[in-house]
Amino acid sequence: YLSKSKIEINSSIMSAYHEFGGWTNDDTGKFRWIAAQILIWQNSNEPPKSLTITPEYRNAVNNWINELSARAAVIRVRPAWDKIEKTAIEGDKATFNVTNAWGSHNLYVQSVTGGGKATISGNVLTVDTSGATSNEIVVNMVKGSKLNEMFSSTVWTNGNYQKLLTGSFYVGTSVKVNVIRKGTVEITKIDSKTNAPLKGALFRFTYDGKTKDVVSGVDGKAKLGERLKPGTVVKVSELTAPSGL
Repeated sequence: YLSKSKIEINSSIMSAYHEFGGWTNDDTGKFRWIAAQILIWQNSNEPPKSLTITPEYRNAVNNWINELSARAAVIRVRPAWDKIEKTAIEGDKATFNVTNAWGSHNLYVQSVTGGGKATISGNVLTVDTSGATSNEIVVNMVKGSKLNEMFSSTVWTNGNYQKLLTGSFYVGTSVKVNVIRKGTVEITKIDSKTNAPLKGALFRFTYDGKTKDVVSGVDGKAKLGERLKPGTVVKVSELTAPSGL
């Protein structure tokens, strides 16, 4: 079995091979195919002791070896972020910026936990915490292959030519947003003697320059409903008591 590092190198070589056009039935396609095969041989667990390239093909094949190797190296570069962990208040957005030259490959969002939403535009990732369902949101991404091309077959064939590895290379990366959750205010009106809940009490909530009047239900509860940022000051006053009290 190939080690993880060898698998990464070989699959990035194949990604570069396909990006440059893969197999074409002309001299250029054949030179590119030979170069890719040589690179994969050299990166196998049993590399050949020696390789001989027909003299009239040697320069062209070596040029493709250099092209494929350079492109594969770029493909394997992992994006570096300004930070891999940030904090945001629920409802706000957190932005992350790629800080390195990571090539022309696209980043794709693979999954988002904790009720968050994530979008990528250029080198900027934006995480929306409006729908947060937990105290942290983790965004998992891949760079390189489109998501529906990540798991392809392990060999490539073309007519009578020797089989090649195939597939597409991708690197994983992730960031995390620590979410400061919002809260709300709830009042329960009870009988002072029996502790039974009382329906029909009218309460006024005053906060952030706004007011909201809420009547207690059969459970005696009057709930503001709106979710507020930590530190918000809420004044609660009872305007009218339940009927008969």
